[in-house]
Amino acid sequence: MFSRQHRKARVLFGLSDVLLTALAFEAAYQTRIWLHLGRVFFLIVPVKALALGFSLATWIIIGLWLGVYDKLDSGDPRIILRDTSRQCGYGIVCLVIFEYLMRLDVSRPFMMLFAVYSWILLLVFRLTAGRLVGVVRREFGATHHVMLVGLGERARRLGEALERNQGIPGRRSVARPRDTTRRGVSGVSPGGIGWIAAAARHRRNHLRGG
Repeated sequence: MFSRQHRKARVLFGLSDVLLTALAFEAAYQTRIWLHLGRVFFLIVPVKALALGFSLATWIIIGLWLGVYDKLDSGDPRIILRDTSRQCGYGIVCLVIFEYLMRLDVSRPFMMLFAVYSWILLLVFRLTAGRLVGVVRREFGATHHVMLVGLGERARRLGEALERNQGIPGRRSVARPRDTTRRGVSGVSPGGIGWIAAAARHRRNHLRGG
């Protein structure tokens, strides 16, 4: 169930990226026309469609490559800021290379405006997407639980981010491994033991029923 819910959430965030990136592209285009920076700027329909299509595909592919849609659940502003900046930065670099290879005459100020607008729109949406995630959880399934495996720095930071946001609707309980190697055993935080046992019983019942 979790995998199915997660896929639906990723699709929803991907579609929002398509919409917001297209909106940023058009806003940058209209702004560049309005600015009158010493030369007339316009894109013929085929060139504009090609640049827009490439931009949408690139933003989504980079988002998937960076794992952006897998980490939006954490609600950590630092992670969202970092990933959004990297996504828009890599995306505009790819657009510049594409323009050069295809010999497209695309204004540099337009591309700068596009990068800034897309960064702003995506960042604002993702920072306020906690409520949307809660709606997705309520619509597509019950509250679920996550156990982080590992004792590294990245696992610790992600666990802390998830625990800070457990009060948001649709969030899940978090159990994190605790370093108990001095005693020769490894454990989890006390709050996670109950639901781990319940999840195990549910799994056994599901297997028996199947």
